[in-house]
Amino acid sequence: MTPATALSAESPNIRTADRARAFALPGAMMTLLALGIGLQPLPRDPDLWFHIAGGEHILAHGTVPDTDPFSLTRAGELWVPHSWMFDIGVALGHRQLGPRMTEAGFALLFATAIVLAYRMMIRRGVLPVTALTVGLGLAIAAANTRGPRPQVLSLLLCMVLVTLLARHRRRATWHVAWALPLMFVCWAQLHAACVMGLVVGVIWTAGRILDAWGAKDRSAVGCELTVRAVALPLSGLAILITPH
Repeated sequence: MTPATALSAESPNIRTADRARAFALPGAMMTLLALGIGLQPLPRDPDLWFHIAGGEHILAHGTVPDTDPFSLTRAGELWVPHSWMFDIGVALGHRQLGPRMTEAGFALLFATAIVLAYRMMIRRGVLPVTALTVGLGLAIAAANTRGPRPQVLSLLLCMVLVTLLARHRRRATWHVAWALPLMFVCWAQLHAACVMGLVVGVIWTAGRILDAWGAKDRSAVGCELTVRAVALPLSGLAILITPH
């Protein structure tokens, strides 16, 4: 092998390594900034103690209540604890790990959601500095959802959903037909914003239909839309699978 041939053979690896180094610093900065924002304490969050009390009540009685056990004025009235699984998790977190470690865990989940958005932009060819700027803006805009709150889980699951849809666009496989409904079953136990996830899926699908309308070769998009036509209705049914 001549030196020129060797250089030609090594150049893809060299380019990959250079690209990884170029993305490493902005990626690390994005992670640290998102963690820093996620770790900032909320000035006031009265919902947290209600979630902890609800979780402790479920753990103590072994069932999800359908009437209000806490209210002075409406005790025994209909109550829908839509985030019952989150309530159990945050109650166990405070009991086993303490409040600070629980907050740190949710800060990590918040940062993961932001980093997923950053990673998606990088994969779409956005410059690292631009992706870092947009990701920081997203973290600041979503900062009101930080802390031990079910909104953090909805933010993360929404980004997981978009990541799955983007991956399915690149390679349409039938695993989405069971992965999405399974995710929505879990999401429905954590936060009522699971409905927002369905809206995101419908909007994404509508955009792909428009793409197919103007495409010369519709076979790839057609396969993707066929799978989606099964996955989204199943996901809509999945969010109805709750204790209430």
